[in-house]
Amino acid sequence: MNHPYMLLFGGVHEDSNAPHSELLCVDLETYHWWVLKVGGGDVIGRAYAAMCSVDQRVYIFGGAEDQDAVTQAPSFCVSEYNPDRNEWTWLVRDQAYPGHVPHDVCVHGGALPVYAGKKILLLPGCLVGEEVCGIV
Repeated sequence: MNHPYMLLFGGVHEDSNAPHSELLCVDLETYHWWVLKVGGGDVIGRAYAAMCSVDQRVYIFGGAEDQDAVTQAPSFCVSEYNPDRNEWTWLVRDQAYPGHVPHDVCVHGGALPVYAGKKILLLPGCLVGEEVCGIV
């Protein structure tokens, strides 16, 4: 039986107030959650990072390396899920943005950059009832 899931990345540890680099999975039917093990090495902890998924991959952009968003993380990561092996692996770890991409993309609710020539834009928006709110 398939369940709908939600993935979350990073954030700030409640005890230490330091950003972490855990990829979390939440089962949206049972509300159980767990930390996913991701192979391929470590990535930096990020608070306020933007994230989207396309097919079996998760793209993580920007964020801050500290709770107060003083030290920006001008880089991105890509993780891929392999259903045959039931495992996640980092394909790209903390790769710096190309020179033409602004390094201050840790804007809460802002648009995000390009990966491998494909535009991946995360824009602010909302859903009210069945209506989608536009960007003003």
